[in-house]
Amino acid sequence: MIRIGLLIAQSGASGIWAPSSEACAQLAVDEINAHYGLLGDEVDLTIIDAGRSAASAAAAVDLPIGLDEIDAVVGMIPSYQRASVSTMIGERVPFIYTPQFEGWEHDRAIVTVGETAHELLQPGIDWLFENKAASRRWPKISA
Repeated sequence: MIRIGLLIAQSGASGIWAPSSEACAQLAVDEINAHYGLLGDEVDLTIIDAGRSAASAAAAVDLPIGLDEIDAVVGMIPSYQRASVSTMIGERVPFIYTPQFEGWEHDRAIVTVGETAHELLQPGIDWLFENKAASRRWPKISA
């Protein structure tokens, strides 16, 4: 069995993501398991409450990793929690960070899969400039 810890804030402003994050993750796990699992093993999902602070998010992942209850962490948490979670995880398990983010992450221990602001905004801004005669363009952001 491959045990995934889904780190999400279940309170505070970021708590608004919790129900949809949990539902999407469970749907993904159900579909993976229905099609022979991951690397031939069934996947199990554990929901971990990141809380409201960087410290609470880091503390939340420490115990399940230390007790060997999870094999990887998927984090849908605010950016301000990312570094402290990565530091707490260290090299014990993989850490996949899923939300849209700033694009400035250089920690090789974090796998980022979310879009950056540049990827989301630049095409729309370019389209407005080219098709709607926008008179002012934001400076291009180097990726």
